[in-house]
Amino acid sequence: MDWFSSTVKYVYLPLKVMRSKKFLRMPRNPLPKVGQAENGKITLALANAVNAQCGKLKYQADPANGLYDMYNHPEHTQYLLDTGNYGTSSNDCDDYAGYAQALFREAGVDPGEHWEWNVLVRPLKQPTQAQYNHVICGFRMGEWYGVIDTNTAARGKIFWFKGSLNDAKKHVIETFKETYPADYYELVEGNWLKYCYTERV
Repeated sequence: MDWFSSTVKYVYLPLKVMRSKKFLRMPRNPLPKVGQAENGKITLALANAVNAQCGKLKYQADPANGLYDMYNHPEHTQYLLDTGNYGTSSNDCDDYAGYAQALFREAGVDPGEHWEWNVLVRPLKQPTQAQYNHVICGFRMGEWYGVIDTNTAARGKIFWFKGSLNDAKKHVIETFKETYPADYYELVEGNWLKYCYTERV
């Protein structure tokens, strides 16, 4: 991990969590149970159901087109979906990823089977490509790895990769290089979902 990805992981993302704390008291609705894990593991039916549920969300960028980035609690994302009362609330890639993870959690999936990946543009390209930094939900299903994000939700089709975790990471980066005009190079895990469900609010 280089200096930039380390800074994102240990400085930027914790600051983003701190900045998002004030939104934990926004209106919330209970999450639906869209499927059931099998012995704590993700099944194909569950993965597809979670992606389909994410496909019902309306994308809405954070203030300044994401330059002031923050997280929603997944239950606030559910409130936005249920009421349609998006107003000025953001609902962008990190909210889709957090919502997908929360749906897996609701279905009984073990915590280590899904995670938040921040897809980073190379440091020298940040001045011109920062808007393409992206957040996705990565997950494991047997010998396969999958990704759920704004793209898979809109297309109704999950990105799948077979092989080791390192192979999957390489394929994820290449896939998103083809999806966006961005020079991606690194994946960094975030911790917002864990914070949401451990902090008393």
